[in-house]
Amino acid sequence: MVWGYRHQLPGAGYPDTIPLSRGPRSKSTLPRRSFQIYADATGIILIPNTGAQVTNLDLLDVGDLVFFDVESDDGPRLDHVGMYLGSDTAGAHRFISSRKTVNGPTLADKGGRSVLNGPGTYPHRFRAARRQ
Repeated sequence: MVWGYRHQLPGAGYPDTIPLSRGPRSKSTLPRRSFQIYADATGIILIPNTGAQVTNLDLLDVGDLVFFDVESDDGPRLDHVGMYLGSDTAGAHRFISSRKTVNGPTLADKGGRSVLNGPGTYPHRFRAARRQ
């Protein structure tokens, strides 16, 4: 959602060179599902998914994709992705993502604080990062 929603609108003015795709085609499209983006998108895996919580945030840079295992009913699988925005004035490492509880991308804390450090769902479920 963060990557492609506005880019797909006619006249948006964004020249997409890597469009979103339901059926990824070897680095020529951006896959739709979180675990597919982690495994097959362009760029490099910055922090590999070991299944454990990521606590070292020093490698992250603005624009990196951050991956989470939020849902417990689908087994150990990356099921949520966001885009890292950097640290706010309070030192919280912020990201933006699309949530089930909100219509479209959000930085808001509705449905869980949009941070990678401190208490809450997302810091504890943060599993990997990728740089595009």
